[in-house]
Amino acid sequence: SLEAAFTECTGLVKVKMPDSVMNICGTFTGCRSLEEVMIPSKITCIGQWAFFHCTGLQRVTIPHTVEKIEEEAFSGCTVLKDVTIPSSVTTIGTRAFQNCSGMVTLSLPNSITSIDQSAFEGCTGLNIIKINGHFPTWAELDYFQDTLLYRRAQAQICIFCGHNSFSGLINPKCRQCGKPKIY
Repeated sequence: SLEAAFTECTGLVKVKMPDSVMNICGTFTGCRSLEEVMIPSKITCIGQWAFFHCTGLQRVTIPHTVEKIEEEAFSGCTVLKDVTIPSSVTTIGTRAFQNCSGMVTLSLPNSITSIDQSAFEGCTGLNIIKINGHFPTWAELDYFQDTLLYRRAQAQICIFCGHNSFSGLINPKCRQCGKPKIY
């Protein structure tokens, strides 16, 4: 376990953890210079505060073994741009990506069964959300509050459910309501 092992280690720039690491919880909190992380393939959960306020983090590779991203795991990673959640993930915790203001693109798998409160709140640059498969019942616009997408839609997005719905992103206008559309 690397719990809180590198907290506030401001000189750390790049990390490739060995496959023997089984737990990352608060491990890199406040590592402001950390730019890139490769998470080992044996990790099944990215723990609470794992990369909290790693303000320099630009890239993270989340392996296909991760099933859960816990509370505030990436909160405050202000330059993290594109995030792809692998199809193994079922749960995204409260404020997991809150205030990741540099995030532009988010890809979510259809395996997600739970997105907790404020998971993407404050991701002010978020413009593209891709969900493979269908638009699940848990997907409420509040999860994306204070994002570019949320402000554009002004909580009145016209949603079409069914096969491939939400697989793209914003179509300029919904034929039925004239508002931006997620599909």
